[in-house]
Amino acid sequence: MPSPPTLWTEPFRVRAYETDPHGALTIQSLCDYLQEAAGNHAEALGVSVERLEPLGLAWVLSRLRVHVAAYPRWREAAQVVTWPSGEDRLFATREFIVQGADDAVLARASSAWLLMQVERKRPARLPDFIRALDLPDRPDPLPTPPEPLEPPSHFDHERRFRVRYSDLDLNAHVNNARYVEWIAESVPDEVLHDYQMTALQIQYRAETRYGTFVRSGSRRHDDGKHGEALTYTHQLTRGDDETPVALARTRWARRSG
Repeated sequence: MPSPPTLWTEPFRVRAYETDPHGALTIQSLCDYLQEAAGNHAEALGVSVERLEPLGLAWVLSRLRVHVAAYPRWREAAQVVTWPSGEDRLFATREFIVQGADDAVLARASSAWLLMQVERKRPARLPDFIRALDLPDRPDPLPTPPEPLEPPSHFDHERRFRVRYSDLDLNAHVNNARYVEWIAESVPDEVLHDYQMTALQIQYRAETRYGTFVRSGSRRHDDGKHGEALTYTHQLTRGDDETPVALARTRWARRSG
């Protein structure tokens, strides 16, 4: 029996419903691509949610960093190349490269995942069969260490969302990419219209469930004059008890053309 692939390539073609009003792939759809590729590779490696469920375990995304050079557009082809990269204490780490035509690099990403004991809702140590996975010899796509994330001292702009049934994933929790969507929409409308997110760093803190209100707030950290990039820090909180759900930092560049 052949060994499972240590490197996984997942092809995509951008659908109209995955794009923004400018015809470019949205950041949340890009994160959906990463999650789909990671899940399919986990299945091929024998560490999927189906394999872990009888053990009372589930994968939970804890940290994600994404740097985007360019977004593919409607009908364009893209592929996600992903691989497991090791351990960081209780975390299993996974890396990503997103490629477009002629293998041009569109985005780079890095992630950290926890194994959770489903009943106790506590982190679990990585089992030996996960720790024994072969790791490809690949350079780190984001070699610079992430910056510490702190909650904004105040909000310049905020929105409120109610968790819909369609927001839920296989674990009946809010899909990871939905948090990214809520974070993106916490900036002013003119930023959404005139800028694109070029960098995202997010740390997931707590779960949210169906029917819950989520408050998404952001603070801007520069003046953005003369076409400069904009930087925001973000916090998502549950509306019922103000529990922090996620922290994030985003960077935005003015759209070309």
